[in-house]
Amino acid sequence: MPADILIRGARILDGTGNPWFYGDIAVSGGRVTSITTSKKIEAKKIIDATGLFVAPGFVDCHSHADFVLADPNHPDVAEASAIGIDDEVKGQAIAAFVVLKKGIAPSEAVHKEIISLIRDRIGPIATPKILNIVDKLPKTRSGKTMRRVLRALCEQKDIGDLSTIEDGASVDEVRKVLDEMRATLDPSSDKSSDKDGSS
Repeated sequence: MPADILIRGARILDGTGNPWFYGDIAVSGGRVTSITTSKKIEAKKIIDATGLFVAPGFVDCHSHADFVLADPNHPDVAEASAIGIDDEVKGQAIAAFVVLKKGIAPSEAVHKEIISLIRDRIGPIATPKILNIVDKLPKTRSGKTMRRVLRALCEQKDIGDLSTIEDGASVDEVRKVLDEMRATLDPSSDKSSDKDGSS
């Protein structure tokens, strides 16, 4: 199926700090669906961006990742949410939270497969800095994922008012996963545990 719009020949700034490169950007349904330097893409409308610098939606790139993760054809993902978080190098990076279908156990293989799906469908620009597999997502009683809660947990900020949350246990689940991840990345966590053990 052809893309809605093809932005052709742009100087692409991907938000990673790498030099710009020439490429084409495909957009469908208001979302970036592909960034390529070689693949030929058919489109209903073509915009000639030769010589122009284009930053293909990096600010809202988490929405594109969210769209791919929620792909109904994905064999393992039941639901997911992706957010933008502060990053010292890029300015903003993607953090993704995935709930697997029943019977699917979390594994390194599943993790890599999900990352590869995002990279293949959108491009390296959308590779999540963080991808966590959780049992459930924090939602309002109306079923809307509370992205501000996910963002606050990732950035270790105050999560604010939770009066509309459907299940507080989901927040504890996300916090636990993030704490475990930080423990594996932060060498100081080992030092603190040694101190506790020696007292």
